[in-house]
Amino acid sequence: MADLPGLERSLFWILVILEPYLDDIVLIGGWVPHVYRRFGGFPSWEGKTSLTSEVDVLVRDAIPPSGRSTLPETLETAGFGPQTKESPVAVWIKDQGVGEKVEFLVPSTGIAMDEGRVKLIGEQGKLGAVALDALWLLSDYTQRLCISKSAVEAAGINVSSEIACQVPMLGAYLLNKGATFMNRRSLSNGDNQKRFKDLLYIRDLMAAGQDVVRYLEADIQEVVGSDRRASLYANTAGSNVKLVLSETNRRSISEAGAMLSEREGMSAAAAAADIEGHLTDFTEMVGRTTASQAHEV
Repeated sequence: MADLPGLERSLFWILVILEPYLDDIVLIGGWVPHVYRRFGGFPSWEGKTSLTSEVDVLVRDAIPPSGRSTLPETLETAGFGPQTKESPVAVWIKDQGVGEKVEFLVPSTGIAMDEGRVKLIGEQGKLGAVALDALWLLSDYTQRLCISKSAVEAAGINVSSEIACQVPMLGAYLLNKGATFMNRRSLSNGDNQKRFKDLLYIRDLMAAGQDVVRYLEADIQEVVGSDRRASLYANTAGSNVKLVLSETNRRSISEAGAMLSEREGMSAAAAAADIEGHLTDFTEMVGRTTASQAHEV
């Protein structure tokens, strides 16, 4: 995997490529904490965020081109191609080694047979997107962040102005990780690194310092206060993490701790204790916000 400057440059470049559609899409996935850290305006943000070598994009069921090239045409003009020969196409790649990979996702309609399948996106040619039910929270609770012109140009990309992109509210992103990591499919050997990395993402946000944690708690309070479904979603996130903390074999804690240990140069024991502590903080924060909302109701 490329280093942060190389991966970040790929992120910026992909957002520049997709600029005609930035009002129609939401940047989700592993880049969200990093974008908030750099461009979210926090007084302080402690610790690191994990790297990712792909850009995950949330779309709607249909996106009228309205005089624009379609998204497949836009990507192909930039040198991207389908990951597979099957159509519709949800994953587009140029050079994954430097982070030039885009995956499209769409909230599922709730039909069980659609979950995890590639769905054709209306009015966008052969563009497909992986349908997942739990994405509705990331679609419903968003805000706009601006990536500065100077940051993009420092990465070697010429632009005329800043890049304004939609991202999930940070609290919604955190709840989504808690509510969905259990659904990550295991490989044939029972391994599931993405599940453990989701736990690391939760840890990284909870370890980012008081400014970030206060912001997260306010976000979650807003989300769970919006409707009953969001409150149930938050309860699921808290319950899932509690299950991990109660595992007798501690495998999830150990595996997420191993990732943290490698990244930070910590001992395995210290990393596991760190993961456990911050996941506990997460469950307590979710418990406070959901209990507060229940009391208000």
